[in-house]
Amino acid sequence: MSDMKSRRRLLTGAASTLALSFAPGLVRAQDQRAIRFIMPYAAGSGTDTAFRPYIESFARHLKRPVFIDNRGGANGLIGMDAAAKSRPDGLTMTLGTASTMVINRFLYSRLPYDPVRDFDLVGTMLGTANLLTVRRELEVRNVQELIAHARRNPGALKVASGGVGTTGHLSAALFDAMADTRMVHVPYKSGADAFKDMVNGDVDILFENVALSSQLAGGGRVRMLAVTSRERAAVLPDVPTLDESGLEGYEILAWAGFVVPKGTPADAIARMNLAMRQAVADAEVRKATESFALLAIPGSPQEFQALIDAETPKWAELVRRTGARLD
Repeated sequence: MSDMKSRRRLLTGAASTLALSFAPGLVRAQDQRAIRFIMPYAAGSGTDTAFRPYIESFARHLKRPVFIDNRGGANGLIGMDAAAKSRPDGLTMTLGTASTMVINRFLYSRLPYDPVRDFDLVGTMLGTANLLTVRRELEVRNVQELIAHARRNPGALKVASGGVGTTGHLSAALFDAMADTRMVHVPYKSGADAFKDMVNGDVDILFENVALSSQLAGGGRVRMLAVTSRERAAVLPDVPTLDESGLEGYEILAWAGFVVPKGTPADAIARMNLAMRQAVADAEVRKATESFALLAIPGSPQEFQALIDAETPKWAELVRRTGARLD
């Protein structure tokens, strides 16, 4: 079984409470019986925007009101800490991502929450690849030309990301390791900020999620060289993967799922998992999946745990290669 098939199997079966844009299925925090969904990313961020259609549909299928409580900042630490300290009564959920559940463990010497001890898993929901783009003025047309250029000019190319320890940063680290290149990492507060500076010529290369990158890349302002998944992105069928571009075995997928405070009743988790699966099957949600270039394949709590177990050694090694620390 290929690595991609294994990953698909693992995936199968990503503040202010009042500052919300409300939609059907989302209600205000004042409803005492509502489920509070703590979003560990800022309102309007890529992750927040991508997940709102899913949470709306989830609320409808669960037949319970759900409100989104954005607690962004510090690589998700603020929101995850708030969720970890919440009562395990089935009325609080949060988003467990590759960053909040795995990567942060290796970026910080001490976390305010423990991904293992403080949370029960509801199930996986989404995965997404990153897109490798370069500024148009850089005289490379494909991955092999980029590798050759980087080898001829060690330490000269600046590779941007949306921040230290993000999957974009670690995608670049894996690229360097597999291609035997040495590029200089330039972290930004967001992928959008990094993209703007690449267009302006301040940095040369960017690894950022496919949804954001493909939207920003419109008009030919940058070159799209490859995606980090083992299969091509449906929204970019003409863009090859890094694996088929000569870096055999290269694969980076960010993923996310629902988690709840440790000790949440098993029957509540089962109902949440069922509603989550039903939400992903909704026609409107499938449209959102396509527009955000996401892989929406929900899984069970056990499959979520298997995914975390399988991914942990890879992320740990990539963080070690970068030497990144955030404390």
